[in-house]
Amino acid sequence: MMAPSLGISIGLSLLYMGVLGSPKGYSIPEGVDIQSECRDRYLWVHVGSSGNAPKFEAVDAAGVHPIDVKNASRCGYTISTFKMDGYTTLRASYFSCHIDNQNDEVFTFQFNIIVMDAKDQQSRYPLSRTCSLLLPWSQREVICEEDYMEVTVGRDVPCTTSEGTSKEAWRAAHSVAQNIANSAWQVMFLKNEDEMATMPITEAHRLGYELSATPKRVIFRSPYRQTHSEIIMVDGVAVEVIHGTVFFSQKMMVVMIDISVACTINPGYFDGVRLLWETPRIMTPLVHSGFGFESKQINVGVESQLLDEGTARARGYTLEVKGLMVQMGVPFGAEGGYRKSLVTNNIYREMYVAFLFYEHVFSHVYTDGSTVETRHRLLRVVDTPLLCRHPFTVDVDALPPYHKTSFEEHTFNVYLGNIPHDVALMGVKLNEKQFSVSDAAEHGYTISKIVHANGTHAYTIRVPFDDKAVHRTYLGEGLFQYSMDMNYTLSIMPQEEAYYHLASVMEQLSNAFPPELKGVCTRGGIVFDMTQPRLGYLWEIGVGHDPLTPELVAERGYNLRNESHILTLEVPLFTVGYTYEDINLRHFYGIFEIHSRDSRTSEIQTATATRCLFRRDQLIICSTDGIMTVLTSTKPTWPAVNPRSTTLLDRTCKPKLMDDSRVLFEFGLNTCNTTVMVEDSSVVYENEILSYRELILDSASFISRDSKFRLSVRCLYPHSSVSRLFVDRTFKSQMSGVGSIKFTGSNKDGAANKPVPDCPQQVPTNTESVQVIGTKPSPSNHEEKLQTCPKSVVTILMLKDHMKPVLTTLGQVQITL
Repeated sequence: MMAPSLGISIGLSLLYMGVLGSPKGYSIPEGVDIQSECRDRYLWVHVGSSGNAPKFEAVDAAGVHPIDVKNASRCGYTISTFKMDGYTTLRASYFSCHIDNQNDEVFTFQFNIIVMDAKDQQSRYPLSRTCSLLLPWSQREVICEEDYMEVTVGRDVPCTTSEGTSKEAWRAAHSVAQNIANSAWQVMFLKNEDEMATMPITEAHRLGYELSATPKRVIFRSPYRQTHSEIIMVDGVAVEVIHGTVFFSQKMMVVMIDISVACTINPGYFDGVRLLWETPRIMTPLVHSGFGFESKQINVGVESQLLDEGTARARGYTLEVKGLMVQMGVPFGAEGGYRKSLVTNNIYREMYVAFLFYEHVFSHVYTDGSTVETRHRLLRVVDTPLLCRHPFTVDVDALPPYHKTSFEEHTFNVYLGNIPHDVALMGVKLNEKQFSVSDAAEHGYTISKIVHANGTHAYTIRVPFDDKAVHRTYLGEGLFQYSMDMNYTLSIMPQEEAYYHLASVMEQLSNAFPPELKGVCTRGGIVFDMTQPRLGYLWEIGVGHDPLTPELVAERGYNLRNESHILTLEVPLFTVGYTYEDINLRHFYGIFEIHSRDSRTSEIQTATATRCLFRRDQLIICSTDGIMTVLTSTKPTWPAVNPRSTTLLDRTCKPKLMDDSRVLFEFGLNTCNTTVMVEDSSVVYENEILSYRELILDSASFISRDSKFRLSVRCLYPHSSVSRLFVDRTFKSQMSGVGSIKFTGSNKDGAANKPVPDCPQQVPTNTESVQVIGTKPSPSNHEEKLQTCPKSVVTILMLKDHMKPVLTTLGQVQITL
């Protein structure tokens, strides 16, 4: 045997290509595309329609013949199952039924193509094509189509025993042919070397075989898996074969023509990178024993067209001869194949399908030097299983050498990779914040597409650390963590079949300590020193729920100074933010707390509460839970007021603590006859501390030993801080109220309404009021007239009988006549 050629050679063919125009009187329906080509051994018709798959009819002088599954394979028609592009393909052999064959060189086809238009109306479109042959016929040609096996043999090809057939079986077949041969053609099938079946052509037709002759060639065609076929293993590869012989008597001779056919039926496989398909190089029973074997060329192609060596190499196709085997390889996704994708259970799945075309041209070499050439062609659809394509996400800045980018730019740079060619990123959801790719820039994000050489692509998205969609957590020890949950919306195009990819990214910043806080007690309040950290923008100083801002400082009367890396905050006593404990007649504790917290989440990380001891003769405290605490002295009056005689408006509400000159009241804002007034921007609670005079009858006069003592105390709360007011009488305020004390009476200096020292919450007022308690009623026959003289420091009680004034130190004058 001669060594076969290992290269890829160019297959010659005559090609007529074009989109057909409409014959006179016919028009192609809207939404229908019809194409046709004359190829080297068949007519190719390609039909695309939006409705159901088209149907075909063959037309000849005898009439119209529907092409259906039953007769297509017998007559040499293939309606391809390979429909990855959405088209239906018909391949009609040059020796198919109902064809006008002119000397095996010119072939005329006539078809009706039946399609459905957009309105589901059936239409027939006639197609007529004439194809000429430029690639000469080999003496024997075998074609393994999708649905049938065909062999055409020149009449002058000698009939010799096959390598796979024993001499005994061949002699038996020859003997049968000699005994029964006549002018009528007959066919003999040999199976398993000992099962022989002989029948006339008409019987073979009835069994589904096609056997015909032209002036130059004999044609035999059979569907797969016929009764007389068998599957044998050739070098480990499954091959379907039919051992057949046509014989007839002619001029004292018995003419026997070998019509055996063999086709590889293995499906191929996928090795994770390439689609691979193998076939025996020497195919039994096409290669006869006892003769030389010469392999002339092995060609590869796709979609029933051969490719030249340069094109095949450029696409990455491989063709390797490994001993007695030939292996074809096609890279996944290579040009010439088709990719089919779908989504199941939120997973992108993809398969790759290639319609491979294999040709081997070889010859038998006889002892006299003559040769018989065989052209063996196989068409085989090979595909991968459904492959899952999982996207992956990585924070680019978390990988070397980009790691420091996140620290310098404080930005996530997230890479979404392994995105198939037909998939597009439609939108992203960042911690419940949804936006489309087209709107990303408006939200402050940058999305870029990266195309890779392997056909996939990727996306990067940049998200600043300080974006509201990014979660920020302080882990302690100066470690800040940024995290982001991401939900990508991906879509297969153009069908817009969506699926989603979830991912989380995280980055940590070190040496991000919160500011150090330190408080110091002073006579007038508390002073805090705060160090400013390296990453100060991560933190803010807070007082209660409010951040420490210049506006808050001015509003509450604090004093804030910035000294290099130290902030100093002076908080005067009784300003908003203090809480008070252990209040008694001698002293009390004032507590003020400040804290450092995450500037975005307001989560408190460190807090400093400074507790200082203060002494005041007079104070008023309005708590957040609706308790008013008042400490005051009774000394300013003359004569002095007995603390035991003081009460609130409700006389049952007496001091909580007292000594010989001071009283401490503590009561709820909805008790002790406390009144409430709603003003434009605040709610005011008010009560009074009163001392009732002891009147002594001295002869005809009443002498008062106790000075009049009256303190109006009030707490003012902003509307915005008071909750549940008047709903269920439950008081709760977000901030403490502002208290004031208004004194009405006579002090030792004779001045009324003088502000009490060391009580900065006091609101001075000139408004005065008088309540006279415990006077005896006048006789009923006396006529009385009351006149009020404001701002007088003398009260004159004039009795009708004596007309002597009784001098008392009161806040106003009452004259009774």
